[in-house]
Amino acid sequence: MRAMGVGMLAAAFVLPVGWCSPTTTIRCDPSTDSTAVLLAALNTSHTSVTLAAGGACVSEPLALVGVRNVTLVLEQGSELQAKRGSQLFGVLLSLEAATDVTIEGRPGPIVNLATEPAPADPYAPTAEELARPGLRMWRVDYANASLYAHSEHRHALSLHHCSSVTLRRLRLAYSGGDGIYVESLTGGVFAELTVDNNFRQGM
Repeated sequence: MRAMGVGMLAAAFVLPVGWCSPTTTIRCDPSTDSTAVLLAALNTSHTSVTLAAGGACVSEPLALVGVRNVTLVLEQGSELQAKRGSQLFGVLLSLEAATDVTIEGRPGPIVNLATEPAPADPYAPTAEELARPGLRMWRVDYANASLYAHSEHRHALSLHHCSSVTLRRLRLAYSGGDGIYVESLTGGVFAELTVDNNFRQGM
């Protein structure tokens, strides 16, 4: 199936890998595994994908190999979130031999944190985190020896033999390794990033 122009996908709708649209918006349901939809939209070249505001896109590890000219935009209130309880992790988003890739957030205003009520779940996203979209994992689970074998390589984002990668206005947090792991990168721009509460180091 192929589409031209702007596409709107619900995360429960599964597309075959190789499907592409020049511009696609994905509106995720946090209660649904969005892995197949995300792979179908991103694992191709010359495409722009937007994660719509208002929900987490829950996913197993995503590996994009050899893609070119790909843009991923995360609107305010959206995030790419590791599937909790998955035994596959792993790196949340890995790029290998990718060229001309941009991942950027469109953050909104941050509320006055002094007046923000404490969340019932201490690992629930704060207002600051929701204002700056990004990639989020479950560090507290990966550190639990009854759930996972020890590893320092459950990164939020990893770059392997890539070129011309731009990361802008994102938050990368709570990984079981590094927020950003770079093995090899030729040319790139990292700007306005918040990388915190990762198990090993920011980058």
